[in-house]
Amino acid sequence: MPYDSSIPKEDLIIEYNGTDYSWYEATTNNNEEGEPLILAFIYKWNSSTQSYVLSDDIDPNFGYWMYAYYQCTLKR
Repeated sequence: MPYDSSIPKEDLIIEYNGTDYSWYEATTNNNEEGEPLILAFIYKWNSSTQSYVLSDDIDPNFGYWMYAYYQCTLKR
């Protein structure tokens, strides 16, 4: 389903080993591994400055970078 509005990072769902985790659960020890599954930062590509900047939202039509400590799937 395409999105045409921003999504706050706190609304993202991360799937790991068949279980869905909230942003809070995936970035803390509140999951089956007992440690973060992903880094708690999202980096947005700024084409003007040709650099990454921290972002609290995912906006349509932009590129982002996230780091996962484990093999996860970003579901939303």
